[in-house]
Amino acid sequence: MKTSTDWSKVFKTKYPVAGASNENLAEAQAALLAPLSDEELAAIVSSQMNPFPPGDPLHAQYRPFDPTQWQLPNKPLPPKYLDFLHWSNGGSFFNGDRHFDPFLNCHDLRRNLIGYHIPQYMPEAVPFALSGDGQAYLFDMRKNPTKGEYPILFASLGSLRYEQSVVVGKSFVDVCSGTTSPHDALYRPV
Repeated sequence: MKTSTDWSKVFKTKYPVAGASNENLAEAQAALLAPLSDEELAAIVSSQMNPFPPGDPLHAQYRPFDPTQWQLPNKPLPPKYLDFLHWSNGGSFFNGDRHFDPFLNCHDLRRNLIGYHIPQYMPEAVPFALSGDGQAYLFDMRKNPTKGEYPILFASLGSLRYEQSVVVGKSFVDVCSGTTSPHDALYRPV
């Protein structure tokens, strides 16, 4: 598969890696849409800990969440994103103050989706890149795509909520081409 965008011209500073095969892309899409396995459910449950020490009044009120209630993504990944992964399956990229460090590779999509418990806090969002300092770029897949694209959000991994994220673009290429950091918009005082 030949990529339709010249990704080498989209980023000012780039550290691409070998691109994903069509088979890798198909496997990543299938894995992303798959229900949680028993092993994943057990890992999610065992990763939860009461953050309140014994004796704290909130300790007795703590209830772990139930991952069987998660709403996982159920739509295809954007074609332009798949095109990018075909060119570079991960890597680090920079445009001015906008950092993608790293882009998640095919095999890390589901691992990050589940590992950060994103469906618990942002149902149907899919992380595709990190900023290098605790934030993530995510596809907002709650609605059907428009011309193959989903809104792209920027959120802190320590405060994953739709209402605490910012929209950074309506298309994957536009977000990749941007040069300003979304940090200021995310942390703007209310």
